[in-house]
Amino acid sequence: RANTNWAGSCFDSVIFILVQGHIVTVACQYKLGRELF
Repeated sequence: RANTNWAGSCFDSVIFILVQGHIVTVACQYKLGRELF
């Protein structure tokens, strides 16, 4: 059960990092797009 909880929290952390990274990527592309156009 401890291993399952650890794996679950680790998985949640990975998803959170991916979502955060996606938001940052979109924000950077938006900023770059505004500067170019």
